[in-house]
Amino acid sequence: MWLYTLVSADYDGTTLMPHLLEHYYGLKVPYSRMLVNVHHNPEKYDRVGLDMILGTCASYRVYCRYVTHVAWPNCPAGWHHTPARPQGTFRGQV
Repeated sequence: MWLYTLVSADYDGTTLMPHLLEHYYGLKVPYSRMLVNVHHNPEKYDRVGLDMILGTCASYRVYCRYVTHVAWPNCPAGWHHTPARPQGTFRGQV
């Protein structure tokens, strides 16, 4: 079994991340089978939340990928967004 999820670095993701990882570890998903996409909007928020989540991933030895926030150019509503290509993959020290 694998855990594949998306966590926001700009809102409550930094607070919820350890609980999420421990919950699924308790359900017998090993940390080595967890992949977390970390969503961050660098145009609106600084890197503090992103760095905190990447630090949490490192301490649990979980794979994390940073994805950026990009607006759809032709969306008339102006609020739809999609993650861009991953910017990097991070794993804690073994």
